[in-house]
Amino acid sequence: MENRPVENSNALGGDPKARAMIQHFPLPAARDQSVAGAPASSSSPSSLAPLAPKANSQPPQRSSGDATSPGLTPIAPRAPTDMAQSSNGGSCTPLSSARNARSPKPPVGSPEWHQIRRENHKEVERRRREIINEGINELAQLIPGAEKNKGKILQQAVTYVRQLKDTEASNIEKWTIEKMLTEQAINHLSSEVDMKKREIEELKAKNERLMQENRMLKERLTSAAATTTLVEPDLPVLNTDVPGPLSIARLKDLDKLQDARAAIFAADYSKSIGNYIADADGNMLLDLYAQISSIPLGYNHPAIFKASQSPEMLTALANRPSLGVMPPASWADTLQRSFMSVAPKGLDQIFTAMCGSCANETAYKAAIMYFCHKRRGGSSDFSDLEVETCMRNQPPGSPDVAIMSFAGAFHGRMFGSLSTTRSKPIHKLDIPAYNWPCAPFPQLRYPLEKYEAENQEEEARCLEQTEALIRKWKDKLAAVVIEPVQSEGGDRHASNHFFRELRRITKDYDVLMIVDEVQTGVGASGKFWAHEMWDLDTPPDIVTFSKKMQAAGFYHSAKLRAAHPMRNFNTWLGDPVRAIHAQTIIETIHNENLLDRVNETGRYLLGHLRPLSVRYHRLIGNVRGIGTFAAIDCPTTELRNELVSLLRNEGINMGGSGERTIRFRPMLTLEKKHVNVFLTRFESVLNKLYKKYWP
Repeated sequence: MENRPVENSNALGGDPKARAMIQHFPLPAARDQSVAGAPASSSSPSSLAPLAPKANSQPPQRSSGDATSPGLTPIAPRAPTDMAQSSNGGSCTPLSSARNARSPKPPVGSPEWHQIRRENHKEVERRRREIINEGINELAQLIPGAEKNKGKILQQAVTYVRQLKDTEASNIEKWTIEKMLTEQAINHLSSEVDMKKREIEELKAKNERLMQENRMLKERLTSAAATTTLVEPDLPVLNTDVPGPLSIARLKDLDKLQDARAAIFAADYSKSIGNYIADADGNMLLDLYAQISSIPLGYNHPAIFKASQSPEMLTALANRPSLGVMPPASWADTLQRSFMSVAPKGLDQIFTAMCGSCANETAYKAAIMYFCHKRRGGSSDFSDLEVETCMRNQPPGSPDVAIMSFAGAFHGRMFGSLSTTRSKPIHKLDIPAYNWPCAPFPQLRYPLEKYEAENQEEEARCLEQTEALIRKWKDKLAAVVIEPVQSEGGDRHASNHFFRELRRITKDYDVLMIVDEVQTGVGASGKFWAHEMWDLDTPPDIVTFSKKMQAAGFYHSAKLRAAHPMRNFNTWLGDPVRAIHAQTIIETIHNENLLDRVNETGRYLLGHLRPLSVRYHRLIGNVRGIGTFAAIDCPTTELRNELVSLLRNEGINMGGSGERTIRFRPMLTLEKKHVNVFLTRFESVLNKLYKKYWP
């Protein structure tokens, strides 16, 4: 930079040395890096450097006509630059680049704009005075006689700084505003970043919860994805004998932990689909046994999977309630949508239980408590003697009250239900039982149309003996329990007339009638409830259910509610999980018209079994059934067991009942094509047996 001569040197007292030094004295503004952008000067006098030339500007020239600055040469205005200097005096950043990342400037005239402007003016004025004072102090030290001319030097400096201010203030203000807005933008962005971080953490936590819920469902829904690819085979698939080596090994391992002697084979439910069940060896069998008549829609039905993945189901799985104490707020709605949507006519109350046995057990308790309530004259108060003697299991507190059942019946394996079970001795041996009456059940002959007269006589005989027993036990008989078909007892049927007459007798003697629909209910008969076929004048007092409902309990009328709470009670009183499944089952039965399918398929099945029973009369007979709830008899138990085993190794899974009966208990989804698969293999087995025993 060129040295600037001083126009008027009188202020320095005409001292040539002073004049020479003032020529080399740098402009004060050059000492402020934030204003001029020059390097910081050293504190040593020898390091004072001339002012660096401004970008895009010519060296300042003296103006002879400037009256306001007699001692200093005015500077030329600095060309505007688009550079912003860092706050620490470092390198400059182009303003155009900085603006791209900054928030918009405050509008001109706004309170924020005025605040920034005031702060800029204050900063400029402070720096201006600081520079002037520093320059004058240094001049006073360096130039002899400068102290006494300090006022004139100050005047010249003020004139120069004013010029500097006029040319640089706009750039300084611009830079200060830009800097402040940049800091505000950075602060704003930092706040947004913090907020986004919090949102990310919340999303991570939510994702972790969802993953945990997914893990909870994984074991229960291992075949959920597989159902989209599982396809019911056209024919059974047999890789090994049934049971195969893997099934035998799995059952052997199981038997080390619990009794597995009754197990047939080890199933693979993740690969079972529709009417076919898979086993551990990869065999696929047409299943006409359906887990002892308890599978309604087939294996891995999509409607069941969908219900199992619902939020309602997840909550029920994670939080099993004690329904009698703290039921879910939605429990009444759940009951209405499920069990009560198919409640038998005239029964508007529901008691939910755990299984078929406890459904009957609790139904007996309800009937007995109602009987004792009536005998007490309708009073809900207990005498002191009753309270005392019940704790010793003695009357009158523990009264001699009975439930009557029928020969061949099966109602469960608990103490009360087992006392009414009369199917097989092995069920009852060694177990104490109530001395309750047992009525005869008709032993019909088949075909029914051939033996119509004989069967009517048989039913009349049974009804007469039943009425005689009721009359005999009237003072202590609370109820009569009966199955529409004696299932475990050997699929023994009776006519609709027989059941109507039984209902008449129970009404005449004011005895409750309990219908056990644990195995016949939920569509297998072609009606949702098998007793609907009886066309009763008055409905039964109690209807019990389980199996195909995938839940358990009994329907009743309001009069059978106990006078005191918690008398018929347990911890769970059912399970919301099973109620949700029951709702899905009921809806699917209606939506897919499965009752019509059951009736159609049942007629087709029975229509083909009857000719086979004629052709192979030495092996099978007594074809009977309602809907697909069908059965045939074999001459002996041994022959029945052999036939069932051979069928299993032909890819057909079936089971027996009674002494020598083979029962059909398929899903409600059974179709004619499945019946054809069975008939082909059934006749093949019959041929093998016929050739074996009658070559």
